[in-house]
Amino acid sequence: MPMQVYRRRSIIWSVFAILIGVLAFLTLVMVLSFLEPSLHNPFFSSLVTLLQDNFLYLLIVFLLLMTGQIFDRFTFPFNLPAPLFHAIASVFLVLVMFNVFAWVDSLSGSNFFPSLEVLQSFSTSWSSSSC
Repeated sequence: MPMQVYRRRSIIWSVFAILIGVLAFLTLVMVLSFLEPSLHNPFFSSLVTLLQDNFLYLLIVFLLLMTGQIFDRFTFPFNLPAPLFHAIASVFLVLVMFNVFAWVDSLSGSNFFPSLEVLQSFSTSWSSSSC
């Protein structure tokens, strides 16, 4: 069985792929925001509001992951910051997930999310002290 050669993508390709993803997400949010007034659906309106409220967090996640991927493409001594950028991006992603949990909880009316607010306050205090 021949050994497959693992080929890394170039730094330019990594940046290009992340920027295309950011532009696609921005376009999606803009189209949904444009369609919101014409559709009179409370679910759709709350989804657009959720995306607009978390847009900054998601943009930070995209940029941190892109920076982490750039550092990951370098050789050993220069790729050491990559896990740090990935970890910080994960913190912001967890913040977005808490907001999604709260949104689903408000839609379903299950009232399960208040039991998770302790974790959210811990995560929020950590992210505000790190930035």
